Amino acid sequence: MKKRLNFLTLLVLILALTAVAVSFALLFLPVGNLVTGNAENSNAVSASLALIIATIGLVIALYMQSAEYRRETEIVDGLQEARILLELMVSRASVAQTGARKNLDLRFENEKQQLIETLKGSAGRFLNYIRITKDVAASEKKLPESWRLLYVHTGNILNAEHLNECAGDLVGLLALLKSISSEDVHKHANKVISVDSIDALNAKEDIVIRAFRETIEENRDKARMQSADLTPEDTARMIDELRTTMGKSEQGRKALEELEGSFANAAKGDVKAVAYIVSIHKMIMKPG
Repeated sequence: MKKRLNFLTLLVLILALTAVAVSFALLFLPVGNLVTGNAENSNAVSASLALIIATIGLVIALYMQSAEYRRETEIVDGLQEARILLELMVSRASVAQTGARKNLDLRFENEKQQLIETLKGSAGRFLNYIRITKDVAASEKKLPESWRLLYVHTGNILNAEHLNECAGDLVGLLALLKSISSEDVHKHANKVISVDSIDALNAKEDIVIRAFRETIEENRDKARMQSADLTPEDTARMIDELRTTMGKSEQGRKALEELEGSFANAAKGDVKAVAYIVSIHKMIMKPG
């Protein structure tokens, strides 16, 4: 993006200087009469050069307004915003660790919310795509797969209550952002919103998300196995207990309205509905 824009700008500058030089020669030097012959030809030459310059200027304007340019600019703005935010948080954590000031309030809810907003935008989508491409490249070349830690660092930061609890993750996430080059942005900006990016993202799931998903699925399978051993009487008993307990509060009664469909399906023997009722029963009726 930058190289192409610099080239077009330089070309306009060269043509502009050439036009000035040619116009000066045509108007004030003897060679002007030899080239143009008369004032009409001189005006025609000058007008032609002006038209060329205007055309290239229009090309630059159109490129500046193009979707590609805007997309790259949005990504760069988001990455810079995230970097500045992380650097400020690292600075706060660093000051606290040096002990230069006592009783510092290291809560950072506002910064976490700003980070979430940034990662929800173009920069976040770009980071997610870069995570895949860098991770695949590292696997093929047997290099350290540092980009696998993108969501680990981000998750630890968002879960921390104080900055000193996630100082290492702040530095780690900042290091990942600093490893992104302008070539990365220029090369992958358009791919982020392409249809092919969906296949790329699906092909290599984040290891943290995959591990958590597999755990959830395993627990769900266990719940289904347990529900399969339940008799219709057991299911009916749990539904009655839920209705009795949840019906004691206004919030519980509203939740019961949403559960009526699941109650009906569970009573008919729907395995998934029974598993859902079992999980709700465990949460609502847990001891203490």
